[in-house]
Amino acid sequence: MQISDKPTSHILVRADTNSEWDSCDFAIITLSEEWKQAQSRRLEAARSFAGDSSFRGLSFHDWAVDFYYTSQHGLPDIDELLGELRWAFVELNEEELNEENLDEEEQLNSGLDCHRLMIGSDGGFKYTAFGEYTHDEFSTEEISLPELLEQL
Repeated sequence: MQISDKPTSHILVRADTNSEWDSCDFAIITLSEEWKQAQSRRLEAARSFAGDSSFRGLSFHDWAVDFYYTSQHGLPDIDELLGELRWAFVELNEEELNEENLDEEEQLNSGLDCHRLMIGSDGGFKYTAFGEYTHDEFSTEEISLPELLEQL
């Protein structure tokens, strides 16, 4: 996994959890052409509520995200990869892509349910998923959807 200065089909985003048992360091979001088109439409809909102070955001089921942790498996530390950034385009090699991005030992998705994408009227967005049996919350940091779409 390598940070890229050029747009790729994956972004690396800081992530966290409220779990007492699991840890979560980052998420990888897959950016397909369909994803880009859907987010553009969703962003336009969310922006229509810009003047409504009671609006919290639009919520969608969306499984384009995978949550991971790095602390016990020899992967680079998220702070080493991202530095001060909240997210970055990332290049995954063929091995990582063939293994569903990363080894299942580092991937938390097998026990996660109800993947949700929330988009606010300001264009901020974040993913959240919940432990299937524990209901622990796993979430990405909020990032700017207009900024991301502009770079694609």
